[in-house]
Amino acid sequence: MKRVLPLFLLLFAACSNEKLPEGVLDHKTMIEVLADRNILEVQVFQEKTSMNVKEILFDSLFFLKLQERGIDTVTYKHSDRYYNDNPQELQTIYKALEDTLNQRMERIMQKRMDKGDTP
Repeated sequence: MKRVLPLFLLLFAACSNEKLPEGVLDHKTMIEVLADRNILEVQVFQEKTSMNVKEILFDSLFFLKLQERGIDTVTYKHSDRYYNDNPQELQTIYKALEDTLNQRMERIMQKRMDKGDTP
């Protein structure tokens, strides 16, 4: 059941993508971008440096992540605004995001266990 729910959410998200306005990232892409963003936030804001430096570093690294995915900041901000204005779609995305982050964490923990590292 644990694996069926994320699949159902992605299927639901894919069906919902049909009515997205032009220039808005589809659900799957938005989920991946938000997962990247969350992971970067954790990595950057753990650093022992000033908040200004952390914010500059985060913005730079997030911009690079967007570039790697072929997404410009205007498209990301437009998509972010669209989903924030549509709470039901945003809720679907955040639920799938939670599942995505949990799956990534499970993979990381499994790799550590395979290497004999302890968390």
